[in-house]
Amino acid sequence: EWLICPGGMPGASNLAACEPLNQALKAQAQAGGKVAAICASPAVVLGPLGLLEGREAVCYPGMEAGMKGARVEYSKPVAIDGNIITGEALGAAIPFALAIARELAGADAAARVKKAIVYQ
Repeated sequence: EWLICPGGMPGASNLAACEPLNQALKAQAQAGGKVAAICASPAVVLGPLGLLEGREAVCYPGMEAGMKGARVEYSKPVAIDGNIITGEALGAAIPFALAIARELAGADAAARVKKAIVYQ
């Protein structure tokens, strides 16, 4: 149901070098399936595939050159645009995960998780 790319380097570069993953990400996004990426992966994996074209997205600060055609907005740590969720960096991991939970199971489920992990 979801394809989620973790961040970090060289992990994001390794993901980008995996052609079967690239094909799966493109097919998932084109079919309206859910795709998420955090930290370096929006810029290193999703951007070069053209998956962020015309979308609001975030990535690790300083990596914006890889965000091909994206509208990069750092007013919040997570961007949700249609079927794609992007997160800024490790500091955004909890909001990123809660956004995925909300999209997957609804706002009530995400609120329960937020409360259970005592996230303010």
